[in-house]
Amino acid sequence: MIDAYFWLGEDGAFRVREPLEAIRDTARAAIEEFEKVRRIRKETADRVAEIERRTEEVLEEARRGSFEAIDVFVERLAALRGCRGAIISARELRYVDLALLDTLEERVREETDNLSRKCVAFLLSDGALDPYATRVEEAKKELEAVGKVTEADALEKRITETAAQLEMLIEIVGNLEIEDATEATRIIDDISAIYARLNQVKALLKNRRKDLSRVEGTAHFNAQVKLLNQSVANYLDLSDTPEKCDENLTKVMLQLEEMEGRFADFDEFIGTMVEKREEISSAFTSRKVRLVEERNRRAQALYAAAERVLNGIRSRASAFRTLEDLNAWYASDRMVAKVRDLVEQLQALGDSVKADDLLGRLKTLQQETVRQLRDARELYEDGEKIIRFGKYRFSVNTQPLDCTMVERDGEMYYHLTGIRYFEKVSDPEFLATRPVWKQEVLSENEEIYRAEYLAACALKALEEGEGGVAEFLEKTPEERLDWMRAFATPR
Repeated sequence: MIDAYFWLGEDGAFRVREPLEAIRDTARAAIEEFEKVRRIRKETADRVAEIERRTEEVLEEARRGSFEAIDVFVERLAALRGCRGAIISARELRYVDLALLDTLEERVREETDNLSRKCVAFLLSDGALDPYATRVEEAKKELEAVGKVTEADALEKRITETAAQLEMLIEIVGNLEIEDATEATRIIDDISAIYARLNQVKALLKNRRKDLSRVEGTAHFNAQVKLLNQSVANYLDLSDTPEKCDENLTKVMLQLEEMEGRFADFDEFIGTMVEKREEISSAFTSRKVRLVEERNRRAQALYAAAERVLNGIRSRASAFRTLEDLNAWYASDRMVAKVRDLVEQLQALGDSVKADDLLGRLKTLQQETVRQLRDARELYEDGEKIIRFGKYRFSVNTQPLDCTMVERDGEMYYHLTGIRYFEKVSDPEFLATRPVWKQEVLSENEEIYRAEYLAACALKALEEGEGGVAEFLEKTPEERLDWMRAFATPR
């Protein structure tokens, strides 16, 4: 109704929406609480009904059972005790029928007392405890044939059950008021004697189980060690990253801890497991260190390669003259794609610092080249030969600055190329070489022509040779010409 009439919250309707919503919320809470109570009542009723059914069954069995052996008494008394415990626990339930529980508990108590008296009367008869004595003897014989730990555990379970039944009998006799104290004493003595023999068998079984456990434990331990070694070898082979080394080491250590818990009772295995723990830890640590070193070397090599590619990108990008060409080149060039591929490889190696640095440098380089190109378009004319400042124009000299010496007006000057800077040389030793300032080649100067120098060298060579000048003169003109050509060629 509240949602159907939107005007209920208006001032003209006295804002009745708020109290109506409060009433609705209260009604919902009341309904939920009612449903909760109904559910609890049903669960309690079902639980009490189950207890009542079970109690009736136990009481019926106790009244109509055939009690020809002490085992039957013990079984029925244990069932009655269980019923009484369930009834007492049910008193904690909410909305429980306490009167019904009181009635059931009283009936169970009366039947327990009645059956306990019958049990005591039965215990006073001859041979009442023979079944337990027989069980003890059978357990003693079975002990001699026990060859496995599992067989020892099964026998120990049966002995424990027998001991619990004997304890119950002692408790029953102790709780009943028997007029003849000698009878109670005789029953307790008989039970204690059987209990003592049972404890002897239990002690022998414990020693026997310990011996068997040591033999089987040694074989089992050796098998577990072999399995652990195989697991370590397998996990080491699978550990191809430092992270997997840590993960697989945890798995192996968990397996080793399970072994330590399983063989905690064997002191002789403690040293072996400690050594195995150190061995496994050392193996995985060495593997991890080696992988980390390989990863670092790989990352450094990728980073160095990326730096070289970035240098190439910087050089290549500076040659563009339009923004369109530059942006198209950055979007499609293989060098840029190579840098991004190297970044992905670094990220795969887990070196995000170097990867982020390369991405930042690539982005900065792109922004820098774009900015330089825009500046060039705004400042330069005729390519980059003229700088424009308003109505003024300035030529740009891109010639490398170098220091040289030039002759000027018969004097030698220091000169910086590209600018009009000249400084006269005043060094006396250098000025002493003035005669050779204009000598362009070693074999010719103002006094000697190069042909004369060549002839003098040829004559000297002939004089120092084996045949001398006379042999040269005996040659034909063609042979002399060939000789002179061969002599002059390397000079």
